[in-house]
Amino acid sequence: MKKPGILLIWHCCYLTAVTAQSPQIGVMRSFDNNHALAGDSNDWKFHRIIKEIPLEKNSSNTLLTFGGEIREQLRYYHHVNFGDVDSGVSDKDLYLQQRFMLHTDLRVNRFLRVFAQFNSCHVTGKNSVSPQVDRDDLGLMQAFADLDLHVPFPVKLRLGRQEFLMGQDRILGLRDGPTIRQTFDGARLIVELSHITGTVFLVQPVSYNFGVFDNTWRRKEYVLAGYLTMPLKGNHLLDLYYFGVQFQHSVYANVTANENRHSTGLRISKGKGSFTYDAEFTWQFGQFGKQDIRAWQLSSMFAYHWQELPWNPGLLIRETLYSGDRKQADNIMNTFRPVSTKSPVYDLVQIGSANLALISPEIEISLSKKTTLTIRYLAVWKLSQNDGIYPPDVRKMTRETDMPGKELGKLITKGVTTDFLYVPNKHLSVLIYGGLFNAGNYISNTGVGRNMESFSVRAAYKF
Repeated sequence: MKKPGILLIWHCCYLTAVTAQSPQIGVMRSFDNNHALAGDSNDWKFHRIIKEIPLEKNSSNTLLTFGGEIREQLRYYHHVNFGDVDSGVSDKDLYLQQRFMLHTDLRVNRFLRVFAQFNSCHVTGKNSVSPQVDRDDLGLMQAFADLDLHVPFPVKLRLGRQEFLMGQDRILGLRDGPTIRQTFDGARLIVELSHITGTVFLVQPVSYNFGVFDNTWRRKEYVLAGYLTMPLKGNHLLDLYYFGVQFQHSVYANVTANENRHSTGLRISKGKGSFTYDAEFTWQFGQFGKQDIRAWQLSSMFAYHWQELPWNPGLLIRETLYSGDRKQADNIMNTFRPVSTKSPVYDLVQIGSANLALISPEIEISLSKKTTLTIRYLAVWKLSQNDGIYPPDVRKMTRETDMPGKELGKLITKGVTTDFLYVPNKHLSVLIYGGLFNAGNYISNTGVGRNMESFSVRAAYKF
């Protein structure tokens, strides 16, 4: 089996060893194949015996599973946010992120499943700590019950706190980069018809606090969605989706209002073979206060791997366009906003999916079966000069728009990054990555404008 590119490893399961001999451990632990993990004769005994613990003698109807993850990450920034920090705060930031997770999975016959996952997230030494992404002393990360109906085709009803990863994380994903991942409370219905999978859900985003079991949901914020995946000829996949989202107190420019945003989109992809690709388009409409929403995004990724050559070299190019507001006085809001995603630029550059144009070619080399090196070039611009830039949650503008008679520029940054991934087995991984990001004319004209250097080491153990 061909080892996937580092982009897919980092996005979907950055610490998974994909081999034909051993079942993998995913980033979403609720999808683990516990039966296969328990039967993996190549694995350590401890890892196997905790995967299927029978609760009835001479019966496999009721099984209990345990698992977990320890993730340690060191981050360093020189001129964080291109030197623009609050008064009295250093623009050099060196800190340690820690994430501990423990889960249990109870399966009763084939009809009932109860899954619970706890997390303890900490950050040490960071200049500014946020409860939403950095620290949660002890919390209930996931807690849901599945009821498998099988009438007459597989139908699953899931109730409770849960994670979502839809497509390539462009509209809704895990937000796995920060210490705390984003989860949701609500109901989800999953239907499987032949090779077609559909899901419908109504959920509320979880709001995080520093303490112990004190997380709640964001009041008056809802996500109603439907997502359909179907195969096409030649290993191609087609996704169709709708998201209806109610956000509270969003800030665009100097206007604060509630927004009711609808997103419809399609994604087509091919994930097998030497040539792979992934392309997606989303159209958004709705209301922001008294303004009409008319926004969109277009993203694509094309890659080719020379599987027959030494080191299995690969060439990938990624482009992204997220619409920004065109005219501030036309009563139309053109700024794109996802439900919840990571930064589309890079894990160490906290810029969100709004008013953005990005192009990024990269080269990937498999130094061995366990190590992968990726070098990429990034160029990022504002798509509209009448809009600013936003953080990953796109909740509040972080840099201003052009003022009357003054053009602030469009170039945000150009930079080079390097990723080194070492995965000795399915339980362990080390990711070393960093980059140099030059301040563009827009950054220089709206702040200090220093070039930013960043570096990170991430080590993880899963069981």
